[in-house]
Amino acid sequence: MTDRNDAPSLVKRVSAIRRIGGAGSLFIVLLIAALAVQTGPMTVSRASASIAVPLDQRFMVDSVTGFALNGYDPMAYFLTGNAEAGSRGHEVRWAGIAWRFANAANAAAFQDAPMVFAPQFGGYDAVEMSRGRLVESNPEIFVLREGRLYLFFSEIQRRVFLQAADAHIEAAAVTWPQLMRSAPLAVSVVEY
Repeated sequence: MTDRNDAPSLVKRVSAIRRIGGAGSLFIVLLIAALAVQTGPMTVSRASASIAVPLDQRFMVDSVTGFALNGYDPMAYFLTGNAEAGSRGHEVRWAGIAWRFANAANAAAFQDAPMVFAPQFGGYDAVEMSRGRLVESNPEIFVLREGRLYLFFSEIQRRVFLQAADAHIEAAAVTWPQLMRSAPLAVSVVEY
C-alpha cells in the first residue's frame, strides 16, 4: 500500500495514467488516490463532497482573487515541475479555500489526498517562516523537496533555502504553529 505521505509515488502513478488517457483514466486516478488515503484522520465524504482538514491548518490566500496559490494548480508542481495556472472549470473547495487545477484528473487526485499536495507552512515563504516571520510567497518561486512543496517570496529566498534546507524546514516547523494563529483565516469571497 502507498503511504498517504508518499507524494512521489502518487505523482508517478497519476502521471502514468494521464499519459495513458482514455475515459477510464479519471476513475483510475481516483482509485489510486483513494488507496493512498485509506488510513488516518482525514476523511473524504463523497455524499457531501467535503474534505476534512485539520483544524490547525491555514493557507495563504490571494487577497484579490481569493484563491489558494493565486489560482495555480498545486498538482502541476509535482507532475510537471512547473507552476501552472488552474482553470475556472476545475475548482475544488478545501480548507475553506478555492483551489484551481489545470484539469479534472489533477483536481480529483488533490481532492483525495490534499495534505500530500498542499504547500508546506500554509504556502507562506519557508525561509521567512524559519526566521519567525509570516511573509506571503510567490507561487512561481518554489522547491520540491522530499515530496513536499515549499514556496518563497523571491528567488533570493529560494537560494537561501537550498543552502540549508533541512535547517530552514526544522526552524519553520517550530515557528509555524505560533505564526499560524496570526495568519488570516481563509475566507474566499470570489464568486465563480
